[in-house]
Amino acid sequence: MALTSKSNFIIGSKEFAPQSIKPSFDSLASEDSGRTDDGVMHIEWVKPKLRKYEIQMPPCSSAQAYEILSLVQGKDYNITIWDISTNQEQTIHCYTSNSSADCYSGILHDGFWKGISFSAIELGD
Repeated sequence: MALTSKSNFIIGSKEFAPQSIKPSFDSLASEDSGRTDDGVMHIEWVKPKLRKYEIQMPPCSSAQAYEILSLVQGKDYNITIWDISTNQEQTIHCYTSNSSADCYSGILHDGFWKGISFSAIELGD
């Protein structure tokens, strides 16, 4: 399944349109990396690019909030997302350990939520 928009993402067979996606990248160096006595930095890269996406969803109903959070919270999963570092669609295996949401109204629409956010953090190879 391909993205219909570069600003969307896919988990499983469901495409979502987030309010925002903030990518960040980290690199992982081996324990043997570091600065020697002569002041030279020696780095042995284990993983030169680990992706992390901070995703915020638009306001939605309780059912919609449940749908997305039940797919990600405390799970590892595949996400298809536009990767700015490669300028192409990528499917990465990732996990989410933290998510959050703010209850806007418990009365409107049988519960209305805003500020639903989570991080999709790449597990690596």
